[in-house]
Amino acid sequence: MSDSELSRVMEGAKSLVRKVLSDIPVVHESCVSTQEMSLNHMAEGLRMYSGLLQVVSGRVASSQTVADLRADINDLQAQVQKIQVLSHVSSVEAQTDVSGLSSRLTSDYEVQVATHVILAHLRSFSQDAFRSLRNIAHTSS
Repeated sequence: MSDSELSRVMEGAKSLVRKVLSDIPVVHESCVSTQEMSLNHMAEGLRMYSGLLQVVSGRVASSQTVADLRADINDLQAQVQKIQVLSHVSSVEAQTDVSGLSSRLTSDYEVQVATHVILAHLRSFSQDAFRSLRNIAHTSS
């Protein structure tokens, strides 16, 4: 294969890659409801974090503050469900099983570490949820 032929084939291949990359968002938008996925992931995550906090709440010194945070999460979950209804988005009820966590937390140290990890991940999840809600609000208006 000559250099000019190789160059022509390479340019054709790069052109097709650019076309595929530009087609993906169009196909994705027509086939996948990002809003539905975001809301369902939010609802599922909120259920999971509520369950995880319930497991540690009775085993930490400041159980009332954990209970208050869990109540806020449950309120947010109700708001997400309202958004799903108002947006005509079907909700998916996924089961989250956190029951095994309690039996693995055998010391105060393990409870503190688990609580720290749960709260750190909850913070990151909440930031993502905020960005998703902001994006949904922006695209809906």
